[in-house]
Amino acid sequence: MRSRVASRRCRHLSRSGRGRTARLHLLLQVRQRQRSRRRVKSPNSVRDISNFHLADTYSDCVILDRLSESWSSPAYAFFEPTPEIKYVNGRRCHEFLCSAPGCKTTVRRFVDTATPDNSTGNLFKHARKCWGTQVVQDAVAVKDQGKIREGLAAAKTLKDGTITAMFDRAAGKGAVTYQAKPLTYSETRVESVCWVAESMRPASVLEDRRFLRLMKSGRPSMKIPSARTVQRDAHRVFKRVKGRIAELLQTYDGRLSFATDAWTSPNH
Repeated sequence: MRSRVASRRCRHLSRSGRGRTARLHLLLQVRQRQRSRRRVKSPNSVRDISNFHLADTYSDCVILDRLSESWSSPAYAFFEPTPEIKYVNGRRCHEFLCSAPGCKTTVRRFVDTATPDNSTGNLFKHARKCWGTQVVQDAVAVKDQGKIREGLAAAKTLKDGTITAMFDRAAGKGAVTYQAKPLTYSETRVESVCWVAESMRPASVLEDRRFLRLMKSGRPSMKIPSARTVQRDAHRVFKRVKGRIAELLQTYDGRLSFATDAWTSPNH
C-alpha cells in the first residue's frame, strides 16, 4: 500500500510541470516533517502514523526526481517515463515497466545503496528482447529520448525491421522509401506480380540468371518465386481486380465514357 501511494504521488508530481520551485517547496515540507519526527519518539495516533508515511513518501519522490534528472540514456525510452517505487524485503527500489505492447515485464533497480546504481545494462537487455537488436541500435544513434518515444509510440504494431524507419525520420534522414528488412516470401510474390504488370515484363524475368545473382548476392537463402508461380498469381489478381472494377462501374451514379488511343498504346 505504501509503495502504491508513493508511485501515484510521484506520477502526479512528474506530470504537474511545476518545475524546480515545486521541488524545493516539497523538500522544505519533507525537512519540516523530519524535524517533527525527531521530536516525537513514537506515534500515538493515526495522524502521527500518516505523517511518518507521508514524509517517507515525499522523500522517495524527491530522491526519484533527483535521480531522473541524470537519466539521459536511450535505454529509458523503452520503458514508462516514471518508475514505481517499491520496497522488497525492506529495501527501496525502482521498477521500470516495459512500454512494449503486451509486455508487462518490470526491471528492478535497488537505490538504497551508498552510491545509487544508474547502470542501464538490464534495461538494454530487456529492450533487445522486446524490440530487437536493430531497433535498440537505431535508438542509441538517435540519442534523444523524446524522439525515440515518439517513434516507438507510432510504430508499436510494427516489427523489428520496419520500425527503424521511424528512427531514420527522427534523425533527420528524410522520408524512407524502402524497408530496412528483407521482404517475406509472400511479399516477394506480391511485388513480383506488380512488377511484371506495371512494367510489362514477362514472368520469365524472375528466372533470369543475372537477376537471380542481383537478388541472392549476400542473401543466398532468399526465396524467389518461379515464373509459373508469378503467372498463376497474376491470373488470380486479374480475376479479382476485374470483378472489383465491374462492381465499381455498375454502382457508379452517372454516365461513363470509354475511349482507347490505339496509336500511343505500347502494344499496337
